[in-house]
Amino acid sequence: MTVDAMLCDAATVREGLLNVLGAGITRLHREQFPAAMGTQLALLLHSTAKEMGKSHKLVITVTHENKEKIAEFAVDFSVAANPGHQANEVITVPLVATFQQQVLPLAGAYDIELKIDGKVARTVQFHAGLTPKPQPPIMGSARG
Repeated sequence: MTVDAMLCDAATVREGLLNVLGAGITRLHREQFPAAMGTQLALLLHSTAKEMGKSHKLVITVTHENKEKIAEFAVDFSVAANPGHQANEVITVPLVATFQQQVLPLAGAYDIELKIDGKVARTVQFHAGLTPKPQPPIMGSARG
């Protein structure tokens, strides 16, 4: 099983489709820390025929660069074939993990590790830092 994953502003699943807004976040700016993460993780799980009908476990772990575990979520799932499924067809299952209220205790680099059945399937990285302060305009010398 393989996984596509992207940190985004918002995502929903409707009728088997993943709808994503503001995808590809790699940097979060916050006024201070601790701060709410305020994002979602959009996932597409790609399952082959030999993986269908079996129980699987997805574990999502968020870790700070200092190795502090910030959050861990687990979900058991199985994938069923679609009507008319072909023997070599890959079934894609969309999922959304919500991190809207998850607290980031510190600025720094973070990893979101996705394990399926105990094996790392994907790691999504992002950096959290303080919101940059606006710089005053630089006044050039006037010539007359």
